Amino acid sequence: AMYQKAIILGLKGKRVDKIISLENLVTSYPNSSYADEALFQLGDTYFDMEQYDKAIPPFRRIVSDYKGRSPLINQALLKLGLISINQGNPSVAVNYYKQVFSNNPEGEEAKQALDALREIYVNVLNRPDEYYAFVESVPGFGNVSTASKDSTFYESAESQYNNGRYLQAIDGFTTYLAKYPNGRNTVNAYFYRGESYSAVKQYDKAQKDYAAVLAKGSSKVYPKAAERATLLALNSTQEYAQAFEYARKWELAAMTEQSRFEAQLAALKAAYLTNNSVAVSEYAQKINASRLSSQENLAQANFYSGKMAYDKGDYARAYPALQSVTENTTTAIMAEAYHYMAQILYRQKKYTEADELISDANKA
Repeated sequence: AMYQKAIILGLKGKRVDKIISLENLVTSYPNSSYADEALFQLGDTYFDMEQYDKAIPPFRRIVSDYKGRSPLINQALLKLGLISINQGNPSVAVNYYKQVFSNNPEGEEAKQALDALREIYVNVLNRPDEYYAFVESVPGFGNVSTASKDSTFYESAESQYNNGRYLQAIDGFTTYLAKYPNGRNTVNAYFYRGESYSAVKQYDKAQKDYAAVLAKGSSKVYPKAAERATLLALNSTQEYAQAFEYARKWELAAMTEQSRFEAQLAALKAAYLTNNSVAVSEYAQKINASRLSSQENLAQANFYSGKMAYDKGDYARAYPALQSVTENTTTAIMAEAYHYMAQILYRQKKYTEADELISDANKA
């Protein structure tokens, strides 16, 4: 009668009265046939009230005092595991969930325990190998498919990345790639490990991973990998020849006109930095023809084109290109353009024109 009374009190929302009634029952009648159910209800009520420290002892009593004679042991272990998770103790939770399999769990109990273990090992601890080692040690749960393992190892690393734990993500993706070099998630693993390396400023390693994505061929992340590889090679590792090749790939794979234009700007700069006059001419023409080009973009394109022609002694092509620079910008390259134009005039012995040009430059 005490047990039923406690349940009714709970249904009426009188949780404190329910707790008092249940505690009286388990204290006064520890051998009652309702004692284990009373303990479970007591722990569950504290759990619902988020008083986890008070919820733990009743559940533990079920596990320790009623082993072999209560059907609630596994339910108590599942609750203890969940409490441990809520308290930030995943390793303690793992111990509780594993104990479920020592008590002949029902199908649903086993599923709940395995789901919880997978969540902890994969998304919290980043140790999917330990999850599978345990699963394969449990009779009736072994022989996990390669496809399932592939997905789980990748998911574990991806979870670390999504939560901003980049060093752990790097470890996870590295483990995945070692185990599944040709797996279904290999391309994404390289890409997101590259993103993780970039996040921790290990740019040389990031660039190699983006290059690995490109080597695999067309994929959803290919355009972004080409962009990332280009910008790293251009601005961080300063591998300009590589930057040009990546920029070409980016241009071809770009999904939008804006992205394609940015790839062309990068290709132009890389071509200039590698003294590739043919490519400079090609991309300067593309920039000049683009409706997206700003005055500064036009000035930059014409400066690169003019400077390359100047270096080759082709003053007939260099001068008008450099002159266009002075008409489109007031930045530092304007001064450089004036300088090279004046040099051309001096070399052509046009001293009066050179002096006039210098005077104009000083007024600009």
